[in-house]
Amino acid sequence: MRPRTKIQREVAALFPTLPPITAKQEQYAFAHSHEYIGYFSVGEIWCTNCGQVSGNPDPTSRRENGEDYICPHCGAKLKIQRSTKKKSPDKRYFTILTTCQDWQVVRHFLCYWNVRKGCEVNSHITEVVQMWLKADGTEVIVARACTLHGGDSWDLWRPLEIRTRRHGWYGYDGQKYNIWADYIYPEYSVLPIFKRNGFNLNATKKGMPPCRLMLALLKDPETEFLVKTGQYGLLNYFKYKRGGSCHKYLHAIKICNRNGYKVKDGSMWTDYIDLLEYFHLDTHNAHYVCPKNLKTAHDALSKRKQRVDEKRRVEEARRNAIEWEAKYKKEKGAYFGICFGDENIQIAVITSVADMAEEGAAMHHCVYNAGYYKRPDCIILSARDKDGNRLETIELSLRTFEVIQSRGKCNQSTPHHDQILSLVRENIGLFRKVA
Repeated sequence: MRPRTKIQREVAALFPTLPPITAKQEQYAFAHSHEYIGYFSVGEIWCTNCGQVSGNPDPTSRRENGEDYICPHCGAKLKIQRSTKKKSPDKRYFTILTTCQDWQVVRHFLCYWNVRKGCEVNSHITEVVQMWLKADGTEVIVARACTLHGGDSWDLWRPLEIRTRRHGWYGYDGQKYNIWADYIYPEYSVLPIFKRNGFNLNATKKGMPPCRLMLALLKDPETEFLVKTGQYGLLNYFKYKRGGSCHKYLHAIKICNRNGYKVKDGSMWTDYIDLLEYFHLDTHNAHYVCPKNLKTAHDALSKRKQRVDEKRRVEEARRNAIEWEAKYKKEKGAYFGICFGDENIQIAVITSVADMAEEGAAMHHCVYNAGYYKRPDCIILSARDKDGNRLETIELSLRTFEVIQSRGKCNQSTPHHDQILSLVRENIGLFRKVA
């Protein structure tokens, strides 16, 4: 697009003066822009670094996935993959950080690497995006045109031009310029203000893309604090993924810093701190805030909270059961006292919600938790042996007078299942009379 503002015209005059990528930079980019894989099939290994094919030194051996192999043609260290692939296309981003007058420039290149079995490697590198930043937070984008599909579908036949972020029908349109490259060239230059605010490559590898990090360092003191203290896991979680503040956890982060504790998983650590506060444990104590094994400590507190929540649910259910007791007796009281059986099995109607809760706990099924006492069109019976041991719990429909289900412990049938069903059907008239 044609530059419209004074700042855009300044950048439009400057970006053609940037030097092209050097041979050293290009060599570094290609050395890190693809995976070194050796595809093994039918006794042959072909190298994705040079495309050449070599025979297996020991034809009787079988190469396993992940095994190391040195290519005899180019000397690359390959990871073996058992595959019949004949080609291995790859493309990745490579970033160079440089300055131009009082501008910080983040240059993004796309490295193409296309290799076919037995053929020469076809590779090239193309600059696709430049982010121009000033110390006051001004941002200007220089980029190639992009196809409708976004992402890395850049139109390489179109020149670099001034672009603006647009938020159109497709949500990615304004975000396609926020590139987080796979590799950043280790020799770089940045404006003094970024050096002062703590910019370094480790923060861009583990925390945030370089352009997002630079803008945040200019405006957000929390980002500067996390970068300078090396808390890249928290930087990634709070500032990149959530885009929020870490103020609530600032006291705990400072304790981590004093004890040299680096948080790698920001999401799990913040959940863990929330659990500490839930149980009123001291979040100003390094013993709690800096666990040796974060996952173990987190899982232990999570299980503890689950037990507390379960206890609360049981207590709430008990209160609800007390409220339902009178209603249950009013609706089903006419059936209370029905009891039948033979010399081995006795079956009786459960006469209270509390008894139903006891039945569900003893039989390890959901007759109580699922609220069967609330169902107006069924009645629950308990079958026991002559010694009073529970055998099965029966649900009987008061509309069709058919047994809906009969379950033993853990919802399993028992050897007495058929006999129980037979007894219920023989005595179904007792329920019909009451209905």
